[in-house]
Amino acid sequence: MSNDVKLTFFEDDITFKGDIKLSGELVLNGKIDGNIIAPQSKITVNKSGQINGKIEAKSVENFGKIYGELKSDEYIVHNEAENDASVTVNKILVEYGAFFNGNCKMERK
Repeated sequence: MSNDVKLTFFEDDITFKGDIKLSGELVLNGKIDGNIIAPQSKITVNKSGQINGKIEAKSVENFGKIYGELKSDEYIVHNEAENDASVTVNKILVEYGAFFNGNCKMERK
C-alpha cells in the first residue's frame, strides 16, 4: 500500500467550471467556479487563485480569494488574502491585513 501524497495543481491559466471531488492535496493558482468536496484533503489557494463555490476540506490555506461557503477543520486566511464566505471551522487564523467578510461558526470536534 502506497503512502504517496496525491497532489493536484491548477496553474494560473486554468479556469475550471464544475464540481470537484478529490482525496489528495489541491494547490490552486487558477480559478474554480464550482464546489470542492475533499473532506480528508488540504486545499491551498495561492495569491492568483480564486474559488467561487462551496468547499469541504480538512484544511484550507488561503493566500488568494474564496467566495461562497467553506467547511473545514482548519482555516488560515493569510495577509492580503480575501474571504467573502460563510465559514464553519474548528480552528481559524486570520492574519493582520487579510480581508474577512462573512459569518464564522466555530464547531468543536
